[in-house]
Amino acid sequence: MLNKGRSLNTVKSLPPSFKKYLPLAALSFCVLVFNAGCSNLDGVESSATLIADRDEIFNQIDVDSDGVIDRADLELAAAFSDLELVGARYPGGTITIGEVLTSLDEMPSSKSSRSDILDPSVVVARLTSMLRLRLSAIALGELGFDLDLAQSDVEINEAVQSHLEGDFEVYARDKAFAEDPRLVKFATPHCITVLGVASEIDSELAIGRILGGEDPSLVADEVNLPTISAPGGDMGCANLLDWAENFGEMAAPLSELGAGEFSKPSLTYSEFSYTGELWISLYVSEIKSAEIEKDQLGPFGNELLASEVLKHASSVEVDSAIGIWSSSTVSISLN
Repeated sequence: MLNKGRSLNTVKSLPPSFKKYLPLAALSFCVLVFNAGCSNLDGVESSATLIADRDEIFNQIDVDSDGVIDRADLELAAAFSDLELVGARYPGGTITIGEVLTSLDEMPSSKSSRSDILDPSVVVARLTSMLRLRLSAIALGELGFDLDLAQSDVEINEAVQSHLEGDFEVYARDKAFAEDPRLVKFATPHCITVLGVASEIDSELAIGRILGGEDPSLVADEVNLPTISAPGGDMGCANLLDWAENFGEMAAPLSELGAGEFSKPSLTYSEFSYTGELWISLYVSEIKSAEIEKDQLGPFGNELLASEVLKHASSVEVDSAIGIWSSSTVSISLN
C-alpha cells in the first residue's frame, strides 16, 4: 500500500535528473491495457512512439523482473521518484531518497554511473550501505571514538576505516584478550622440534630418548626421514595459529603442551618411508612467554564493530514501499 499522504501524481514536480519516472504511474496502466486503446500520454507523441519505447519503459517499471507490473512495482517507482521521501530512519537521523541518489552520483556503483538510469536494486543496496555506515559510526561514538555524522559519507567512511585500522583495533584486541585467556596461549611463540619416522614404535623410541635426556636435535638428525628437511628437526618459533597453518590438526595438541613435552605421534604418509607411513610428533623445546604476538591474531575490530552494530539494527525503520529491513542481517530486501 502507498503511504498515507503520498500520491502518484506528486511525481510531476520532479527535477530533470529524474524525468524518466515522470510518466511511470500513468504509463504503466496504459501498458497493461494497451490493446484497449490508450494512445495519448503525457510526453508520448503517438501510439507508434509508445510501441517503440514500451519494452524499455516496461523494464523500468517492472523492478522485480517478474514480467508483471504490479502494485509493488508502482509503489517502488513512486518512492524513488519522491526525492524528499524519508527512505529510512536510524537512531538520531534519517536518509532521504534524494540523499541516496546524491551518494550514487558522487560515488557511482559498478552497475550505474548516473542516478537517472538506476536499477532499483542499486538504490536499495546503497541505502543499505549508508545505514550500515551510520550504525557503525554511532556504535563507535558510543564506545568513545570520535566521529561526526554531519560529515559526508566519504568522510564518515574514512573515519570509520581509520579507527578500524588504528585505535579501535587496539581497543578490540585488548578487550578480546581480557575476555578470553586462551588467546594469550595462542599468541605466545612456541619453539618446535619435529620428529618424523617410519613407524609408531620408532616414534615412541625417539621420544623416550629425548625425555631420557638426549639432545632433541641430535636424535632428530639421526631418526628423521628425508621428508623432514629441517636440520635437527628445528622448525623455529611461531604462535599457535601459524603452527596450525603448517601442521593442520597435528598442531591441535600444542595448546595443551608445556615446554619439554611431546604431542602423541600422528600418522600421515610419505614416499620417503619404507613402510609408506610417516609418524609425526612435535616437541615443544621452548615457550617464549615474554614475546606474545597479539597483533598476529587479528584483526579483532571488524567482529566487535559488527556485534555493536547489531545492537542498534532493530531501531532502524525503512519505508514499506522500498523494501523490508532485516535487523539480523542489517540489510534491505526489495518487496
